[in-house]
Amino acid sequence: MCDDILSQMNPEQGEAVKTIHGPLLVLAGAGTGKTRVITYRIAFMLRNGIEPENILGMTFTNKAAKEMKERLTSLVDPDDAKKVTLSTFHSLCVKILHVEIGVFGFLKNFTIASDSDQQSILRQAVAELGYVRDKLPMDTISYLINASKNALLKPDDMIAGAETEFEAIAAEVYKKYQQILKNQNMVDFDDLLLFVVQIFEENPAILAKYQNRYQYLLVDEYQDTNTVQSRMLEFLAGSAKNICVVGDDDQSIYGWRGAEIEHIINFPTHYPGGTTVKLEQNYRSKGN
Repeated sequence: MCDDILSQMNPEQGEAVKTIHGPLLVLAGAGTGKTRVITYRIAFMLRNGIEPENILGMTFTNKAAKEMKERLTSLVDPDDAKKVTLSTFHSLCVKILHVEIGVFGFLKNFTIASDSDQQSILRQAVAELGYVRDKLPMDTISYLINASKNALLKPDDMIAGAETEFEAIAAEVYKKYQQILKNQNMVDFDDLLLFVVQIFEENPAILAKYQNRYQYLLVDEYQDTNTVQSRMLEFLAGSAKNICVVGDDDQSIYGWRGAEIEHIINFPTHYPGGTTVKLEQNYRSKGN
């Protein structure tokens, strides 16, 4: 049953598809069949007896997740395809938080702050602290708060690390901003990932539940992960480290929100004993 999958792959793609256990780094540029490898790898796993509920595929856009789901449905039993979790990082975190956010004192029916909500709450935080809004670069404060969250820094961490008076003010605003969000039972977009990582870090029993659920991880566009996403994956991978990451070490498009190309470059060091496969045959560009 699995031979028909491998027969549709070139040798490098085939190696990536059939390497199921342990860490796997797939280096693949545009046009080398990255999405094809991910979906065929999931199909290969299912045909080798891995339960669909134990497979988690992560990507960065809803469009990519939908495309992967459609491709998988054409390869395996549609009922099995439905049971595989193919999701963006943020969508998965929303799902987890609707179950687990109570550990932080939030109600499970929390809302996600819109951009205008965030700006309004930020202005409120500045006013409550007694600062004059027009004299503070609000965009810079917002940027510093978002960057801190993407780097796994809580308000007290930002306060402790402040090196200038302005950074100290921004850290103070960050703390007040978070208090106001909580009072309104709201989280912002960056909190989604930060809170999940904090829950995993502080609650071993909750972490074990999700490690048992998602035993096999696949991550598309790994070069675009930031610190908080990388840490989340590390927690989920646990000691089994059944994690396959696919990406292009020459390309990262999300540097503006903390993406760190070092994550893909250092993957073999961070997950020792794994396999690296390079997909170099381009199916989009044809020779003369």
